[in-house]
Parts: sequence; C-alpha cells; structure tokens
Amino acid sequence: MSKEELDGFILSDGGQAAIEISPTLLIDYNILGNGLTPRDLLKKIKVPTMILTSDYGLASAQEAAKYLLHCIIHRLDAPTHIAAPSEIAQPIKDLINAQQ
Repeated sequence: MSKEELDGFILSDGGQAAIEISPTLLIDYNILGNGLTPRDLLKKIKVPTMILTSDYGLASAQEAAKYLLHCIIHRLDAPTHIAAPSEIAQPIKDLINAQQ
C-alpha cells in the first residue's frame, strides 16, 4: 500500500480500530515468533479446541488444526476482532454443551 493509502487508512474508522487492537500484535508475535505455525506447542494441547476465524484467517486456522488433537474450526461472518460477542459466545457454548 502506498504512503497515501496508508495515511488514508489510519484516518479511517477501520484504521482507528486497527490502532486500538494493535497491542495484541506483540502477543501474536511472541506466540508465533518466526511467523510459522508453532507445531510443537500445538501438539501439546490435548483438550478439545475450537478455532474461531473469519475467511481472513481460515488458511492459518486450517494449518494450526493439523497439529491439534481434537479441533473444530468455526467460521464467523466478521473478523474475530469485530464480531459481536454473541457471535463468538454461541459456538463456544455449543462446544461446551457437546462435551457434557
């Protein structure tokens, strides 16, 4: 993206929302390190897991799911950082209820 496009994005509502969630990037970086799927870490997880993602993160979710013992991928209509709390909560509640 050009400098002009970046400047425009930063001034937009979407740009401001991205800035607000930017502190999470450090957490993501610390977990992923080199940006590759943390296979060894994922293989240690032995409980049922659900990955909530939108189409934007589907490829990454599918890659991570390869290394998780019991994994369900649930696709959300909106990116997870802007999805409504109820949209995120419902599949989690469904997973918990299925385990009982």
